[in-house]
Amino acid sequence: MPWVETNSRMIWRGVRIDADRATQLRGVCVAHEKNLEAEFRRLGIGNHRSHSQLIAFFRTQGLLDLFRVAGGWAFSEENLEAFEHHHPTIRLLRAARRVSELRRDRILTGDLVGADGRVHPRYDQLGTHTGRLTSRFPNILGLGGVKRPLVVAGPGRGIGEVDYSQIEMGIAGAVYGDVALIELFNRGDVYTEILRLGFEDWILPADRDLPLAELKRRYRVERDQVKPIALGLLYGRTPHSLALTLEIPLAEATRLRDRILSLFPTLAEGLSSVPVFGGIRGYVSTTTGLRRHRRSPRRQPSGWEARWMLNHPVQGTAAALFKTAGTRLDRLYRKYDAWLIVPLHDSYIFESPLDVYTEVAQLTERVMCEVVQEHFPELDPKVEINTIDPSCWNKAGHSQSLECFLEDPTFSLDGVGPRKRTCSDSDEGPSDINRASRSHLKILDSSV
Repeated sequence: MPWVETNSRMIWRGVRIDADRATQLRGVCVAHEKNLEAEFRRLGIGNHRSHSQLIAFFRTQGLLDLFRVAGGWAFSEENLEAFEHHHPTIRLLRAARRVSELRRDRILTGDLVGADGRVHPRYDQLGTHTGRLTSRFPNILGLGGVKRPLVVAGPGRGIGEVDYSQIEMGIAGAVYGDVALIELFNRGDVYTEILRLGFEDWILPADRDLPLAELKRRYRVERDQVKPIALGLLYGRTPHSLALTLEIPLAEATRLRDRILSLFPTLAEGLSSVPVFGGIRGYVSTTTGLRRHRRSPRRQPSGWEARWMLNHPVQGTAAALFKTAGTRLDRLYRKYDAWLIVPLHDSYIFESPLDVYTEVAQLTERVMCEVVQEHFPELDPKVEINTIDPSCWNKAGHSQSLECFLEDPTFSLDGVGPRKRTCSDSDEGPSDINRASRSHLKILDSSV
């Protein structure tokens, strides 16, 4: 119940939208749409929204099998993002969908702006089965990183963001009592540590004892291959799904998954038992007591049930602790005239007077870490603080991303590091491109 009050205050306060930028963006989206449609026609795609025409096009390019799913083909955003480097048309297709969706978004029309000049999204506090939040009218939580600078601070105020770092891996270690996973999480970057410990053949011998930060910097591509495999264990992702994401053979995806499981035998045992005992009891529970029940407890759990039963104990616990932290912050912020304005997955976006801006960010960091440690004292949680540009909500300081999108609708922040980025910057430097090619070939070679 305390979260109901916190949630209501976030809705009441809302977020301020830059009206001039919104109007400009809407007009540019119309122009971008026309240009993209002309480009699709040049490629022989009369209607890029037509499923059959996309099937025909990608068949002629020899790429249709990338989008194969049970019973046909799926051109979902997830698939397009995973495979966009295979052909320029995939990147154009993603851009066309983003532009079309954004042009229709009522966040740009002004229809949802209140008398106070702010938009007041509705946050559904049980929007997902795990207790994660969703938002509507508008879907501010779905606003991509490029468009976040539309949300601006009020006069004399600043916007900042504090984000739990890799918290689900830490909670998984605590929930299942896996001491090895807890130890790696507490070192600061669990994915780099998993890379070092379980995939040392991916690292040059001279680099294996590098400090954590330097190893992460040099082997960013390899680390980013480890991450979806590790998280996939908690989400119940199948080896087939991982194979599609990483573009590797199914047998290799299975071997990579098993390599990580071998590092954490206690976690592996817990993950295998959750669907079994959940099937018998008829529900699974978070450590805070939130249960999710099966619809048909008399039957054997289906594959879909087994996946959400794996997902719920960790995701649900993370969601509960996130709300506990938010309620505590909502009370402590009153001293500073600071507000929680957006609850995004594992991060809080706050707005505060500029003269206490740094102090509020530090307070947010302390409270978010304390809440986790009160529940799991064995964990040493970390957060990432983004206070690079207080003028607007932004992703890792990229406050110019909207201007870049206005110039080029295919602009994306995917894969960008924490520095400020200009429109002319490339996604990867030459060394990263070479490393990505080497790493991809390494995986394929190991599967032969």
